[in-house]
Amino acid sequence: MTKTFENFFIQNKKTLIQKISENKKCERDLDFLLTAMFYDLIKGSKEHTVRHASKFWHRGTLQIKSLESKLPVYNELRILLKQMLTDNNFLLEAEQIDGLFDINELVLREGSMLEGHEKIWQDRRNFTKFLTDVDVPQYLENHLDTCIQETPVQIRNYTAICKLTKADQEIKDFLVQHYLISPQGNHMIAVSTAPLVYISLYLDSTGENDGRAFDKVVNIHGGVMLAETLRHGYDFSFIGCGVDNVSSEVTESWKNMIKDRFGITPSSESPWPSICWCIGKGDETYTTNTVGLEYELSNKYTVPSQVFMTKDISKKEKILYQ
Repeated sequence: MTKTFENFFIQNKKTLIQKISENKKCERDLDFLLTAMFYDLIKGSKEHTVRHASKFWHRGTLQIKSLESKLPVYNELRILLKQMLTDNNFLLEAEQIDGLFDINELVLREGSMLEGHEKIWQDRRNFTKFLTDVDVPQYLENHLDTCIQETPVQIRNYTAICKLTKADQEIKDFLVQHYLISPQGNHMIAVSTAPLVYISLYLDSTGENDGRAFDKVVNIHGGVMLAETLRHGYDFSFIGCGVDNVSSEVTESWKNMIKDRFGITPSSESPWPSICWCIGKGDETYTTNTVGLEYELSNKYTVPSQVFMTKDISKKEKILYQ
């Protein structure tokens, strides 16, 4: 999907809505629907449309007074949008939009389909490599930033969560090359390949509860980001393996790198990230029974990468007791 389609959507959405809606509430609902369909067209999916339509159901009851009066509005929107897409030579999108309107009506008539998200959780796995040509949309990045800032922290902590984007590729590759290495010697290239990465760092302090507060931030914030990332249809991996024998020279380079980029100084005792949260679209093909595949970082340094063993994908340790 090109930027051209995104520009088309941004420029025409308001005009399209105003041709159909008669009140502010209707404008809002149509805006939400069009936005959901836009992201489904980009991804070639239906999940955003399903999620939008499912929100009109609450505990088995449709929260629309008259569905039969609302459906003609959606049908009018379908006709106008399809014609507009066709006129602007977005022929594939014009063909796909019918299916999204059909699924929207199906959910409104028959009930919420959010149960499908249970399967998303069951199928979730820690991807060891992400697709480098698929970006995290700005709306989701902004949403995760807000979640991080607004998630409550019970105790005063000395924690920093730093965001790394594609513009920070040098920092991500430095981590993968020098620190994020498994006991088997494989490098955690998820951090290098994910378009969006958050890392948690200790900061220097004298508080006796620092470690406890830090762990709470890592656990709570990480859980929030995991849930929200999956809810928006993207993949999430947490990476925490780091070597113990990093040279003092490399460690100082790391601390200076963080100081220059974020204006903060990592803890002198524990300067490296305790965990990295990676967001993007996981590379489904990077699952093999062959370990140690070579991967070239942006600095041309080649590392043996971590790869999931196929037999281990569905293996999960028991944590819930009832």
